[in-house]
Amino acid sequence: MAPKPKPRPPLPPCGYLLVSLGLRPEVLRALQDEARSGAMESKYNPIFNKVGGDCDDACREMARVYRASGAVRDLKIAVKAITDCLEPRWIISAVSFLRSHPGGDEQESHQDYPDKVLEAARKQGRVLGSMLCALDEGARVLVYDGCTDVNDESKARVIEIPVGFCVIFRGDLIHNGMAYDRVNHRMHCYLTFRGLKWEPDVVSNVLPPHFECQYCGIKLEESNAMRYHRRYCLSNPKAAENKLKRRAPPKRKGPYICNVCEKPYDNDSSYRTHVARGHAKKQLTEQ
Repeated sequence: MAPKPKPRPPLPPCGYLLVSLGLRPEVLRALQDEARSGAMESKYNPIFNKVGGDCDDACREMARVYRASGAVRDLKIAVKAITDCLEPRWIISAVSFLRSHPGGDEQESHQDYPDKVLEAARKQGRVLGSMLCALDEGARVLVYDGCTDVNDESKARVIEIPVGFCVIFRGDLIHNGMAYDRVNHRMHCYLTFRGLKWEPDVVSNVLPPHFECQYCGIKLEESNAMRYHRRYCLSNPKAAENKLKRRAPPKRKGPYICNVCEKPYDNDSSYRTHVARGHAKKQLTEQ
């Protein structure tokens, strides 16, 4: 019996697809009004900046949609029309409004699902997904093209999302939420499978335990390497002063005397060559 063909990945190798939702203007306006409405205001709650951090980011908020309005239902219909062409088994889950305030920092690199959920889907030959839709001008997200295990900085790319468009991406694609200089509204949902146990808003950290430079933000795994970097970091105001203080210890001056034959050498390289050639060992044997 011929082996079953492997399922075709639902998305291109880069791991995402930017596409227009084709929403009618009145539906898009209704979504924008709902995102800014007083009824929704009380539902916004801060979300994470650093994965597993002790506190959330006040500049980044989310409001879950528990009772879908007509506009949200229209949005789900539009998303479903697209996902049916990619992965018909995807189910739209946990729709939310996202709101960013001016300021804050870029989110830490992460995946939208925890490792155990991603692994459970892989064992079934399935790829989870997510959708991010722009309601305001200037929406964007930083992705690492094709990176589903480790983020490669050379593959980092900022995707600009026009209003009414969305990015559909793999659930294991590594990405970062961006900081904004003005209030920005977006919508997000998960693309899951029937029967898969998972919990929304639990993400996966893709960075190992690390140390972060307070001057430039670079992350390193070794504390000694980070101490060295911080001392001479170009963003450190005392870096130039520290470099002036950095001096190699004075070299020892000869003569270097062989313990066997007592022959003197003016420099250590000549002495090491003398010893390496076995002269000292030979003299010891003869004695």
